[in-house]
Amino acid sequence: MTMLCRWLREFRKSRPVNMQITPTPPPRTGLNFRDTVPVFPSEKGNLWHTMSNACLSFGGLVGQLVVWKLNDTKIFHQENFQEAVLDRPRGTPVITASNHKAATDDWFLCTILGTHKQALSGDMRYVMGAEEVLFWTRWTAELAAIGHIMPIRRGFGVYQRAMDEAINMLAGGKWLHIYPQGLILHTKEEEVGHRLKWGIGRLVADCPTNPCPPVLPVWHIGMDDFVPNALPYRPHFGQKITMVVGKAMDFTDQVKEMRSRNCSCMFIRKTITDQVQERLADVREEALALHAARS
Repeated sequence: MTMLCRWLREFRKSRPVNMQITPTPPPRTGLNFRDTVPVFPSEKGNLWHTMSNACLSFGGLVGQLVVWKLNDTKIFHQENFQEAVLDRPRGTPVITASNHKAATDDWFLCTILGTHKQALSGDMRYVMGAEEVLFWTRWTAELAAIGHIMPIRRGFGVYQRAMDEAINMLAGGKWLHIYPQGLILHTKEEEVGHRLKWGIGRLVADCPTNPCPPVLPVWHIGMDDFVPNALPYRPHFGQKITMVVGKAMDFTDQVKEMRSRNCSCMFIRKTITDQVQERLADVREEALALHAARS
């Protein structure tokens, strides 16, 4: 064993600089992924899902009280969400994609957009959350799973279990909400220069349903004023929150056309992602103008 360890040390010192070795990306919080506890809602039974729906319904009612009664919240073009999500035929998948401004975004966004009746019927959104942030103990992992959150390993690419689970959810006609920026962006400069992750392209292109799941772009402003991204993370009530819902994007014909030309999977993912980024940028500009006009 001593000789083997010595040999490995010498090998590390002597290996060529240009040797192609792909290291495992480290978690952003300094935690090792071996210490996390990934839990997926698909692993649970019917009784657990009934309890999850009840918890989501109660959380939605509390969230609606906080958002609508204790803050000054305004939604623009809510009819786009009504048509694409609430009024969609049963069993039809849909993806909503928004910016990420605060740690509490998901709870209040789904509170604003969804209803407790959706939660009780099992149609509340599924979402992916950072595994190293939300799934680092059994307790937090179970709590996240009850909230329909699936653990995503940031930096591990588009081919991982969370992405496969999300595609299966879409294939089953579920509503999936994602944050294609991949992290919380604090400044306007970061929002403008940050490219979206290609995972949204894979979700649309690899979903086996016909038509492809539509993508509904959403931009919100004011969440980070309500719960600032700094300790002690206390809520500041009475804040102005603005949300703009764009028109749904249908990629069905475009995906078929690209596949008929034998375009690569990477090209298809990138094309879809670029178009979502352009649409989100347009919705962002509208949200900034409407938010400023409310002053």
